[in-house]
Amino acid sequence: MKPSPDLSTEKQTFNISKLDVQFDKSTLKHNVLVPLMTNMLKGQIKKNIETEVERNVTKLLNTVGDKLTEALIQVNRPIMSQVGNFRQAMKGSEVGQIYEKRRDKLE
Repeated sequence: MKPSPDLSTEKQTFNISKLDVQFDKSTLKHNVLVPLMTNMLKGQIKKNIETEVERNVTKLLNTVGDKLTEALIQVNRPIMSQVGNFRQAMKGSEVGQIYEKRRDKLE
């Protein structure tokens, strides 16, 4: 069995270790041919399912990541504007001017 998806690498894997397809043979017109063909194509069916699940999980995780990023930006926007306002206020204040003079001397 493959390990769980590693979300930090942005690559997910999904593996169907066993695929069991069963038919109601009373409703099949070709009760031997259909199961035989299904068994022959089972590998391709498994691969198609695995690929679709991987694609959908990747799409979902990207969407969730984008939503989280947008939410963090919205939450931090007011905070960052307040930090900018505080910087401007400090630069104009007496304490800020003293700090600037001392910093210039140290450089």
